[in-house]
Amino acid sequence: VAEVRKAETDLAGAVKTINDLHTQLHDLTTPRVLSEKQAADLIDLLKGLPSRSFDLSSNHEAEPLAFAKQIGITLKAAKWDWKSKDTLDRMRLQGLPAIGGTVWNGLQIEICSHDNVPDFDKPLLAFMNALNSDGFPVSTHLHSDDESKSNGQPCGMVHIVVGSKW
Repeated sequence: VAEVRKAETDLAGAVKTINDLHTQLHDLTTPRVLSEKQAADLIDLLKGLPSRSFDLSSNHEAEPLAFAKQIGITLKAAKWDWKSKDTLDRMRLQGLPAIGGTVWNGLQIEICSHDNVPDFDKPLLAFMNALNSDGFPVSTHLHSDDESKSNGQPCGMVHIVVGSKW
């Protein structure tokens, strides 16, 4: 009886490990996509707040580029002003502003340090909180004015960087 119980415990542990691995594999291989409801909710949330100018950068891969494009279209529908990213590695999208290139993992929001004030932050925080609550973790980076100039990222706007998911 003790051997059977130990085998049961071992089997239950193995099943849990397999289930955890399936979840990890799903998380790693499923593209990031805002559902229609998530996009509509984000648009409704942001339309009630001051709009922002923004640009996008993305890895030159299908998954991050598609997610960046979807974010751009959603923010544009919320009356945010999508600015073209005019870098050497930009990607031109038919009928949309250019997306800059990057080498990155994850999703990051970048602004100038002196833009980090309550009036500027309110719509930005709403956007970031909505993405985080929808399962899209967002990190942030505050640029100094000098860093912004050297990186060609103008102050007074939001810079969204969509890197590879995996």
